[in-house]
Amino acid sequence: MLKRMLICEKTNIEWETSDFKHHNLTMLIIHGFQPENKFMGYIRRVMKAAVNLKDISLHDDRCEHCESHYPATRYPHTKQERDLVKKAINAGRAFPIENIQFFHTSEDGTGERFLAFFRACPNAFGSLKYLHLRSVRLGSSDIPNVLKTCKKLEWFSSCRIVTDSGVHSVLRIEHPEIIELKIALCAFQKVELNWLPRLKSLTCQAWMPYSYPLSFGFVLQLCSLNLIKTGTWTQPKQCDLSWTMFLLQAAPFVK
Repeated sequence: MLKRMLICEKTNIEWETSDFKHHNLTMLIIHGFQPENKFMGYIRRVMKAAVNLKDISLHDDRCEHCESHYPATRYPHTKQERDLVKKAINAGRAFPIENIQFFHTSEDGTGERFLAFFRACPNAFGSLKYLHLRSVRLGSSDIPNVLKTCKKLEWFSSCRIVTDSGVHSVLRIEHPEIIELKIALCAFQKVELNWLPRLKSLTCQAWMPYSYPLSFGFVLQLCSLNLIKTGTWTQPKQCDLSWTMFLLQAAPFVK
């Protein structure tokens, strides 16, 4: 059986010496970058093989597997820290790679750029049926406003969304057409599904609420519910039965 191997789980990675050369790769993108030997060794090994590599992009956003191994990130924030990383990557290289870029989620302005695009093209968003938001910082009312404009939306996914209210923010969702909803790695204390008459599938993955993370309103067609690593919930007494009954009563069509 094949098992997915994650670099964050390895403590003794050794890259074998090889004369293999790759002539087509021009860009290397790494998410969840940390300035430590495992990452630096991997980058230098790829640089040695990819003879035409010109661009390296280092992002700080991490999946739930990386976050469990690195609860505190050491991503380089200052110019001095980033210059040290660039120097380490190019150490001993006759032709150093000049274009090494850093992308820090909280400082790259993705939220502002998305909202500027959204406000400039309301008619285009009004025709969307599919929308995925990832790694953006928004105001507390921005998501409801976006959903209100996207009147035909049927599929909505949000990943790594942070609001100005931080972890105490409450996401309230009302939409007449959404059929499938996915929420992953978002900084919400609670998600209130107030009115989603066509919602059939809900997936909540890997966020850490302080109490009950979900509130079910009008979601009578919900038939698929996936709760994946949603942290520690303060559950009712006799949660083996009460919690199950709570979910079943909220979604009578769940399978």
